[in-house]
Amino acid sequence: MAIRYAHYGFLCTTALLSTALHAQVLTDFEDGLIDQWLVEADGVPSLSTTGNPGNCVRVTDHAVGVINQMVLPWAYTGDWSSAQSNDSLTFDLYAHEISGGPLQTQNLPLITLSGPGGTAVAYIDTVPLFDTWQHFNIALDSASWIVTGSWTALLAEVQTVKIRTEFISGSEWVQLDNVELSISPLIEPLIGTICSTWDTVNFYDGWSFQDVGSIQVSMTQGNPPGSVRMGDAANALTNAVAAPKFRGDWSDFDVQGVMRFDLFLETSSSNYFEKEYLVRLSGPGGVARYTTTDSITALTTNQWYTHEIPIDAGSWEMLSGSWSALLDFVSEIRLDLEFIDGTNEVIFLDNFCLETDINTATTDLVGTITVAFPNPSSGQFTLQACSRGGIRAFHVVDAIGRVVMARTVANASAPVEVDLGTQAKGLYTIQVHHSDGTSSITRMLVE
Repeated sequence: MAIRYAHYGFLCTTALLSTALHAQVLTDFEDGLIDQWLVEADGVPSLSTTGNPGNCVRVTDHAVGVINQMVLPWAYTGDWSSAQSNDSLTFDLYAHEISGGPLQTQNLPLITLSGPGGTAVAYIDTVPLFDTWQHFNIALDSASWIVTGSWTALLAEVQTVKIRTEFISGSEWVQLDNVELSISPLIEPLIGTICSTWDTVNFYDGWSFQDVGSIQVSMTQGNPPGSVRMGDAANALTNAVAAPKFRGDWSDFDVQGVMRFDLFLETSSSNYFEKEYLVRLSGPGGVARYTTTDSITALTTNQWYTHEIPIDAGSWEMLSGSWSALLDFVSEIRLDLEFIDGTNEVIFLDNFCLETDINTATTDLVGTITVAFPNPSSGQFTLQACSRGGIRAFHVVDAIGRVVMARTVANASAPVEVDLGTQAKGLYTIQVHHSDGTSSITRMLVE
């Protein structure tokens, strides 16, 4: 995978081939590497030698009802604010029908951009021509996209870039080559809180789920609903690979961060097998794994269990490299979600988050505790500092890391009434700054 890109303000060395001073990100797959190219939901890409020319990446439709979308690597994400109206995202596409008929194009965009500032989708008027290479060029001009939220805010942090690779209601394979972004995104270290909560039908948030018997976003099961439901496939280990928005420079998470996610193992069996890992981190600087035990698996069986994993060297086993070098660029986060020896299991995943300042907040809570009540609430609730430091200011962060409210408080000693009634249902993190200089974190579930 020959991919060339230049970043400013952050020097990263990755498994991708980097050539400095190029003002674009370009992948032609000539080095044969496709490890950073994933298919959202259940697809697994493969390398093909029938590109335009040379190598390309191929996606074969598994025909299980999920629309395949190629999730572009981490190098294509970041700050796109430098984009002008004459900049573009271009690629070559080759579609081959095996059986079936064309999908209806309505509500199926060709390209999707998403981030904290909103979402933008680009459509095509017709189904692509089959059995021939076609070149697509989409200008980075808001007029070329249907934007939800703010175009400017979206470009400030593009977390996921997806290209649709399914055009047949049936069976097919689709190839991509020469994927070029004419700008070089500015990459910043990951900070704050980043989450995937799977609260919308068919929205997988850029995650790839591999070797599954079935896959869907369940709106009836979750903590709270929805969640990703994975049926076990025979003779294969179910894996989940995190979306590109979780990859990158984790230096600010070291010691001060935590990985948190909820699992529900639906099974009638207790025939657990020893897992190589629950979570594996990998990058140019090394590989680390976090393992689990049968007793923890039992807590996950037929009930929701929250796994909390500190981002510190003592909680992980280094398989190669060093902890600090790995955190300089975490290129893949992989979860092994197979727990039963056999196929008698269904696994649900919800609320995968990376959160910073957890340890600092816990220390502060010794002296200054803040409560939010009632919890859960309809969105209207009260914040109350229960010790010497009153509330000086606070801000509220939603499940995908957006600040949805920020306020200063005139009377630090008084309870604070908060109204999130216009926000979506879900889990919110409230970061409180106190009059004695300390801070604390509390959470509110809006139902």
